[in-house]
Amino acid sequence: MNTSKTGNMTYSPYEKLFLQQPHNQITRYLQSNIKYVDRNQDLHELMNVAAYIRHLDNEYSEEIKSRINEKAKIKNVVYKPGDKFMYKKNLEGKFNNLYQGPFTVLKDLDTKVTFKAKNGKILTASKAKIKRFYGDV
Repeated sequence: MNTSKTGNMTYSPYEKLFLQQPHNQITRYLQSNIKYVDRNQDLHELMNVAAYIRHLDNEYSEEIKSRINEKAKIKNVVYKPGDKFMYKKNLEGKFNNLYQGPFTVLKDLDTKVTFKAKNGKILTASKAKIKRFYGDV
């Protein structure tokens, strides 16, 4: 959303559309009564204050992301050599098979596994795109 005033505009496009000033982190800090924001500063000092505010905002968002990531449960599936799995293909059509395989694991890397394709090439697959195979072939 365009919140900047250019030229001889009295209102930004955001203000014309919503009839109010935009409420982002910088405007919240500038409208609040914080000792770090002095309204009688020159442009260079205002840019420093804006950079500091952006830094605070980035720290806050990183803290929220880290809290969300801590709550996420990570499945660490370990594949042994000889285990069979199905490989998830890119979706080509509505009624096509979603998985292809089964393939046999040659080596388990941390986030990937190596396997031998039907044409004899040794390939790697991400663990996010594979599923353990329990059936008989």
